[in-house]
Amino acid sequence: MGLGSRLLIAFVIVIGVMVTSFSVFALFSEFRSTRLAADQKVGMAASKVGRDNIALQLSSEAFARVVLTNGSVMQAYARKDRSGTKDALNNLIRQETFPGFVTIIDENGAVFYSTETPNKHGFSAKQNEAVQYVLQTKEIFRGATDFSATQTFTMSSILPIFDGSKNFRGLVAVSHPLTSEYLLGEVTKFGMEEPTPVQGI
Repeated sequence: MGLGSRLLIAFVIVIGVMVTSFSVFALFSEFRSTRLAADQKVGMAASKVGRDNIALQLSSEAFARVVLTNGSVMQAYARKDRSGTKDALNNLIRQETFPGFVTIIDENGAVFYSTETPNKHGFSAKQNEAVQYVLQTKEIFRGATDFSATQTFTMSSILPIFDGSKNFRGLVAVSHPLTSEYLLGEVTKFGMEEPTPVQGI
């Protein structure tokens, strides 16, 4: 094989390597930019989930404080009048158009009344970590939990109940169920807030 032929072959090989290298680099660049875009989208979604979870916790806490300052509810509970507590809570929920449920737990960790399961009471919720935390520390719990009879996963705020003499008398828990309907609503809202999805993943 002459020198010219060998140079031609070498030239073809170099061109081939260059084309392959450029193709690999182009694919890598496209993949990298796509992954970066995906990472940004995931970060934005996580931020929005955190934002909405905090909003649920704050709205739950706000309604729990409404319950704590409602004389009809607190007086009925102090008398251990379950029927009176039920009526007072239901009236309050109707007035405030609250979408979740309210649970009153006594100082021993037993469920006194829940608007989620009105006919189920007396069972212990003390084994739940969120309930344990408030029973032991007498401080507010905010976050996800599943202390109810149905073990529904909720975003809740649990506050201690004190009587007029500052004696600890139990807990009031206000909960927003994280149902499939709620999660679907979140997905729809995220889609409206960020209409351009990531492509090519």
